[in-house]
Amino acid sequence: MRIILTSLVLFAASTASYAEKSEPIQGQLENGLRYTLLPLHAEKGRIEIQMKVNAGAIDETDSQLGATNILKHLVLRGTNAHPNGLTPYLNEQKWKQEKNYHIETGYDHTTYQMIPPSTSNLDKSLYLLEQMLFQAKLTQEDLDDERKYILEDWRQAQSVGSLMNQKRIAAVRADSRYADRAIIGTAENIQNLPATQLQQFYQTWYTPNNMQLLVVGDIEPEAAKQQIQQRFSSLVAKEMPKRDYLDPILSEGLAINKLQDARSSVSQVAYIFRFDEMKHRVRTNEARYARLIDRLAFASLSQRLQNPSAVLPKGVSAITIRKSDIGKNTAALGWFATVESTQHELGLKQIFSEIEQLKRSPITEDELTKQKEAVQIQLENAKKDENDRDFQQWLQIMSETVLSDKPYLTQKKLAELLEPMLKKVSAKEVNERIRQWISSKDRLINYQPPRKVQLKPITLETVNLLQAEVEKPEVEKTEATQPTTDKKQ
Repeated sequence: MRIILTSLVLFAASTASYAEKSEPIQGQLENGLRYTLLPLHAEKGRIEIQMKVNAGAIDETDSQLGATNILKHLVLRGTNAHPNGLTPYLNEQKWKQEKNYHIETGYDHTTYQMIPPSTSNLDKSLYLLEQMLFQAKLTQEDLDDERKYILEDWRQAQSVGSLMNQKRIAAVRADSRYADRAIIGTAENIQNLPATQLQQFYQTWYTPNNMQLLVVGDIEPEAAKQQIQQRFSSLVAKEMPKRDYLDPILSEGLAINKLQDARSSVSQVAYIFRFDEMKHRVRTNEARYARLIDRLAFASLSQRLQNPSAVLPKGVSAITIRKSDIGKNTAALGWFATVESTQHELGLKQIFSEIEQLKRSPITEDELTKQKEAVQIQLENAKKDENDRDFQQWLQIMSETVLSDKPYLTQKKLAELLEPMLKKVSAKEVNERIRQWISSKDRLINYQPPRKVQLKPITLETVNLLQAEVEKPEVEKTEATQPTTDKKQ
């Protein structure tokens, strides 16, 4: 149930790659713009830049739907220094879209990514970022002219896979803005959004104290700091709106959703628990320990489900389990059954059986030991790590840590923190975490018939009957299956 927020284009990179040691250098301008510099000199002249704006589709008001996606097109049109369009200037300077610059949009962020060509440098890249992020004109004329290209991009994105993914997101993130905010917008949004609403979104969210800059590559840190200061320090910070909508509203109850598309051949049913993980998301050792228990609990569950297909009833080909974040502080854990075209009730019953079996036979110390041994192997490797990575590995870890507002720690430091915690985790704690997950009152059932197959709807009554059947005591089930004898004999 890992939800992909957007399609990220992988830039063309140098074929040569060398391991290097480095340490991130972090700073902040007086206006709140945060930056991280990671000098790497093995590949001369290679630089990659990411500017993350903490605003995406979820931040759009009802009058701004589609603004996030439309904006990434309009920032390449007229700017204060390039009123006739930034794209012609980029072409003139040998910058190629997707190869040298790309804008990634998401639910809660927009990231501007750059790999300057050999004809350019860091200062030129920062100038282009300044034009896009702070100097775009966003005129009605440019918007009207660009709509046809935005609509064409939208049409090309209307694959059955992306549409079904949007339906799944809407279901699993029900009672939140995620459910009705499509990152790419809709045809209606694209055709009707006025430039004034686009400007308002831009002016509200595109402010230095809502951004973070990452520069990785062949740079001199002091010179880079001066260039960042010169380019962005005159920008004025703004008071940011409260983002109190980053999580679904959890409730007590079961929601049942039918998800179907005539073009999709997927036949599946899912039972999903949603719950709050706020205490696990903070930067404390207690939270780190809680996350380690989460990891071991999920790994133990996954191992339980790796059963040979022979143990599954005919009509159910696989049972899998997935866990994902569905908000800033919320998560979801789901059991997914792949079934034949009309066997969704059978798949749901099998899911209930797996959960009931888990309640009756909790994770054992031996099962937990196997998972801890796997983590310990990773920790042993981490202890040997010399903090040297190739360019792409460094870029990835910087994106996953500092650019995601998480602390960067060396592998050795992580191993030092986690090893004593790993020894401490008990099967009792793992089982308690699993119990918490499967006791959550906020639950979903999503079932997807393939193509145009018509099914009898899964109802609350259906669910209650299936659960009652699998929850019968084992003795009662055994007796119910015994052949009867004729007492008259």
